[in-house]
Amino acid sequence: SMICRFTMAICALMLAFAPQALQGQSIASSDILFSIGNQFVTADEFEYVYRKNNPTKKDDFSRESVEEYLELYINFKLKVKEARELRIDTLPGVMSELERYRQQLVKSYYDKAVTDKLAESAYDRMLVEVETNHIMAAVAPGAKPEDTLAAYNKIQAARAKVLKGSDFAAVAKEVSEDPTAKENGGYIGFVTGLQIPDNALEDAIFDTKKGEVSEIFRSRYGYHIVKPGERRRASGKVKVAHMLFKIEEGKADDETALDKANTVREMLSNGADWDSLAAVYSEDKSTAAKGGVLQEFGVGKMVAPFEKAAFGLKAEGDISEPVKTQYGYHVIQLREKVPLQGYDEAKPDILRRLQRSGRYEDARNAYIRNAQKEMGYDSSSAALEVFRTAIDSSILVNTWRARKASNRDQMLFKLGYTEYTVGDFAGHVERSQRAFRDRDMKVKVDRLYDQFLEEMTIEYALSFRDENFRRLLQEYRDGILLFELTEEKVWQKAMQDSTGLADFYADNSGNYMWEERVDASILTLTDASLAKKIKKSLKKNDPETVAADYEALTVVRGLYLPGQNAEIDAAGKEPGLKDESEAHDGSRTMIYIHGVVAPTNKSLDEAKGYVISDYQEYLEDLWVAELREKYPVRIEKRTLDAMIR
Repeated sequence: SMICRFTMAICALMLAFAPQALQGQSIASSDILFSIGNQFVTADEFEYVYRKNNPTKKDDFSRESVEEYLELYINFKLKVKEARELRIDTLPGVMSELERYRQQLVKSYYDKAVTDKLAESAYDRMLVEVETNHIMAAVAPGAKPEDTLAAYNKIQAARAKVLKGSDFAAVAKEVSEDPTAKENGGYIGFVTGLQIPDNALEDAIFDTKKGEVSEIFRSRYGYHIVKPGERRRASGKVKVAHMLFKIEEGKADDETALDKANTVREMLSNGADWDSLAAVYSEDKSTAAKGGVLQEFGVGKMVAPFEKAAFGLKAEGDISEPVKTQYGYHVIQLREKVPLQGYDEAKPDILRRLQRSGRYEDARNAYIRNAQKEMGYDSSSAALEVFRTAIDSSILVNTWRARKASNRDQMLFKLGYTEYTVGDFAGHVERSQRAFRDRDMKVKVDRLYDQFLEEMTIEYALSFRDENFRRLLQEYRDGILLFELTEEKVWQKAMQDSTGLADFYADNSGNYMWEERVDASILTLTDASLAKKIKKSLKKNDPETVAADYEALTVVRGLYLPGQNAEIDAAGKEPGLKDESEAHDGSRTMIYIHGVVAPTNKSLDEAKGYVISDYQEYLEDLWVAELREKYPVRIEKRTLDAMIR
């Protein structure tokens, strides 16, 4: 049927094929199930497809079942081979659709392979808080080599002092260029995952053992060492309100500020309203009018004394004693404790933060470097230079076309067994040139080349490491090609070839027959008082003639197959007026049987849907026969016999 054929083509999206990324590998002759020309299909590939597309028969390896599916799969392979020979994959619409599918699939599997692990690792760190001590020797952006070396020597000397027994805080106060080190002795407090803005600094904190001094490492700010202290379970976040009593500028302490704080604290103990007091007494003017409420925060976001006091409050509504910070004295009220979210709930935010922190990009670059090293990467700079000669100013307005490249068949680079040609890259340039707005042609081509190389490396690595990805990617490719060619060769041809369709119908009209049908009229009478007169008239006249004399009577006549109308089925086949029924609105329905129509041929218009479906099947059978003639098929009987069980 038409639906069956359409479904078969769509199922091509679910059929596997020899993986492109691994082309060139040798195949043992004992593994080959069949060949089409110089293309081989292995028993392993066929068994994978057979099981996948026959869920109810996936373990049925009887000869009948296997050979039946083998014929279907050979036909599928023949069509795909023809599509490739006709270069269907070079059509702009097909290329665009293939690229869209490819990007979606690569992203999905890459996220599973890399991004999800990165997010899980980040979440694991978010479950822990690490007490941190830190010394930094700053390196300004664009620093001269001698300044960079001086900073390194400085941090090296500091590390040596600490390792020899000097107090870490004392050394930090002496040499660290962290602006807060003079006051806190390099003590950062507790930090958790995705809180530190520099990845190298976070890694050192979490990767160095408690009490040990890290190796020297470089961040965007300079050189560092860290010394982690206690580790504890993550505290989550808190939401608090506070009142601030400022210390007079220039004073290290201020009894007046402390007295104010103690007075307000006493008033609160006696039942005074927090929000009212905050509005009057708090010197944090940004929050006083709204009860001193701050945004919820986690560890490491506030100065250490404030943070310690806030997290030390146990129950909502608890109020701290006055707490001193460099800003003054604070009285803090706990409004809410916010526990850490579960992984699934936190994941979207984690991914956004990974993107912002640069970790996602770092992981992607590492994945690409490792893949190229592991899989084997080689490139041809000469081929790229020849390609550059085909680039003109049209690329700056995003209208450059791949056909301008003269060396399309030349290898551009190689990953493992797969060679990527200049033509492959030219297609990428045509599709993706809008992604970059550079006004320099060389810079734009270089960026497009880097993008193409990275994308192909990721695709190749995923194909090499993940069989499901490899097979599914080829399923998409083959399925889209098959759909496009079948649309042209079968579906549209059957719809548009009116002469061929009429000839096919004429040759097969006996296949399109009406069953025996009942010729019947359904009479509806809205005025029940006329029923007696109408019944009398119907004994002498047909329903249509009677209806002409009565406005209250409507007649619908038709040919009915068994099962189409229950009342007509119940009325039987004998001619004449049958039982009547009365509706809730008072109207009456009567059935009038005119007779029985014997089985007869359907006209082309009546059977058109069925005829088109069969004509499509006929065209497809002709097409497959042509393909089998064009491309010799050889089935390896020994391999096939070994599959039967």
